[in-house]
Amino acid sequence: MACCKGVGSQITDSEGVRQVVLLMLDAYSDTPTLVETTRLIVVCLSTENTRELWLADIKKSKTFVENMRFILQSSTSSDLIKNVANIVDQLMDIEEEICSAFSTPELVLAVVEGMKQVGVVWSEAAESLLHILTLVRTTAEDSSCLALHRESVFSLVTDFLHSLCDCAMVTLESKETVLASCYCILSAVVMATPSDDGIELIEQSMWRNKC
Repeated sequence: MACCKGVGSQITDSEGVRQVVLLMLDAYSDTPTLVETTRLIVVCLSTENTRELWLADIKKSKTFVENMRFILQSSTSSDLIKNVANIVDQLMDIEEEICSAFSTPELVLAVVEGMKQVGVVWSEAAESLLHILTLVRTTAEDSSCLALHRESVFSLVTDFLHSLCDCAMVTLESKETVLASCYCILSAVVMATPSDDGIELIEQSMWRNKC
């Protein structure tokens, strides 16, 4: 219903509805309910005439960031992870204050766990998760957030790249954005890692994918 411009605007114009939607993220609702709730938020954030009111409420919320991290880290639903990754990606890309609030080692760990769940193969969820790490890299001081989980991040990104290149069903022509995200993340991890450790990460990746 919210995909319809008029209905989406009516939902957004109701402060009570917006508050209820965000409160549902606090209530640890069942997975189907969370999937539909996050889908509604995705649609409203994607529409210019409904975005600002949602942004204002999200910035006021004391639990929204933690709820997003919790779902990414613990959910086993690929649909829910995809929606939450889309929300976090959009928010970090359009709102500097929210981007800074999200850019923590805890988010990096949550993204790593989310990637493990959706798999290191191309998908909309994986692309959003990788772009989140790129945004963390541009926000966090000296890429320290990525460096703290460098082995997990490096392993997942290189496995994703190998999977992407090996998959005959995926053409690289339309994957410039996700490839740029991958190389941006890898560069940040290696640059933020002591030289010997950085070389070891690369050697481990080459050996793992050779076996």
